[in-house]
Amino acid sequence: MEEAYRRVVHELRADPEVSEALMMGMPSIKRGSKMFGGYRDGELLVKVGRERVDELIAAGRAREFDPSGAGRPMRDWALVAEPADDWLALAGAYAVAALLVYRRALSGGFVSDDVGYLMSPWVRHFDGAALAAILDPYGPAASYTANYAPVHVLEPENPVFTTPNRIGPSAWADWVQERGLYFLGERDPRYVDLVELADPFPLNSGMKRGALVETTVGKGRWLYIGLGLWRQLPAGTDGAYQLMANIIALGRPRASAPSAMR
Repeated sequence: MEEAYRRVVHELRADPEVSEALMMGMPSIKRGSKMFGGYRDGELLVKVGRERVDELIAAGRAREFDPSGAGRPMRDWALVAEPADDWLALAGAYAVAALLVYRRALSGGFVSDDVGYLMSPWVRHFDGAALAAILDPYGPAASYTANYAPVHVLEPENPVFTTPNRIGPSAWADWVQERGLYFLGERDPRYVDLVELADPFPLNSGMKRGALVETTVGKGRWLYIGLGLWRQLPAGTDGAYQLMANIIALGRPRASAPSAMR
């Protein structure tokens, strides 16, 4: 069984971003800094997303991964036993998904990367080739700001702040717990900061960037969201809903300029 896992690792390591590590107390596979597979007690552990986990379990192909043993399974992960015929396809799904999202942006689509969870391995491939100038997006960075930290919008005419909602000072009022988490770190200058935050908390004082970052990819747009919209939306924060509506609107086809009256 371990031999089957070794074959999977061998195939996936043809990608230079894929490496091995010991994580969660088991042999693991990661892409960049993100673990997406491993080997546990004779089974393949693989991250495939909640819907796919449910499908595999319903088909009798997998079981839930509950490392705590307390009935709290990690919903995006599945443990897959023999036969190992589909192990490579399942373990490679993470990298393939990242590539498909990246190709969507290249062809003119809009990709929003909330906390960089899916696209992070691909920010190195700005125009389809590995660019050494693009540094680790999870390098040194501020990872937190207080919910009341003043926000300075650096690109006020960017559609993120204008369409359909004009984002003004009131949009940043009444945020809960924090402004955001896991801000983008060192990066190529083609990644443009849209806001900066002035954290007043004494132990984390100073200007923070990386909370909302944009670049173009081919004909499309890529947006990194470190702002905590995931927390603000359930809390009913008005400004977060306005900002989210603008972000969604970025994916709409751009209207052509109206013809001049004759």
